[in-house]
Amino acid sequence: VSRFLRYGVTGEPARGIVVLFVAVTIFRLATIITVPITPSIMKSRFHHSMCPNITAAHSPVPAAVASGEATSSAGYEVQAAKDSSSGIVGAAVAPAAGYLSDRWGRRPILIASSVAMALPFFALTLTCDTAWFVPLSVAFGASADVAMTVASSAYVADVTPKAERAEKYGAMLLTVTVGVLLGVPLGGHLAHHMEHTDSAVLFRIFAVVAALPIAFTVLFLPESARLEQE
Repeated sequence: VSRFLRYGVTGEPARGIVVLFVAVTIFRLATIITVPITPSIMKSRFHHSMCPNITAAHSPVPAAVASGEATSSAGYEVQAAKDSSSGIVGAAVAPAAGYLSDRWGRRPILIASSVAMALPFFALTLTCDTAWFVPLSVAFGASADVAMTVASSAYVADVTPKAERAEKYGAMLLTVTVGVLLGVPLGGHLAHHMEHTDSAVLFRIFAVVAALPIAFTVLFLPESARLEQE
């Protein structure tokens, strides 16, 4: 059991970045797939259920907005506050994530990052309420993204010779590109077909996708070889 907790099903320390690349790509995909639906979530009023129809929970807008004579700021203020707060949280989490990855290992931090990223989507599935999704996204979503970046960078340094690290770091940046290329069209397709019909199903799909990085990291991503030697 202890060996599984340390190395997953592989049973031995990692000596390359292939599995890490797949794990981080799945993480990015799970994060980015929700981007097309985020504006609708941000426009929803707190403590108003977005299920089964997100637009039913949107903030009421003046007649001038409805007629197209003006633009509503509903949702923009919430999004701005969320993004600003996420930046502050991320800056605070980064040093702690680095320290803990050195102390506990890369694998625990990568697993914890995947779990933290999934929490807002699990809450959204259970409550259909922006009042839970927004603060959890700030507290855990931003932390997860920063901690994943810190731990995965340390992991690359652990398993890659010094002369090859720049190349491997460049390869890891492709995880964001792959996540955008796959996640945005897929999320847009799902949002287009489900946003105005049954948003509860859409939220469940997001929750399942968010759970994939957890399962993959726990099962297949072992601790780095260099950290084990130290």
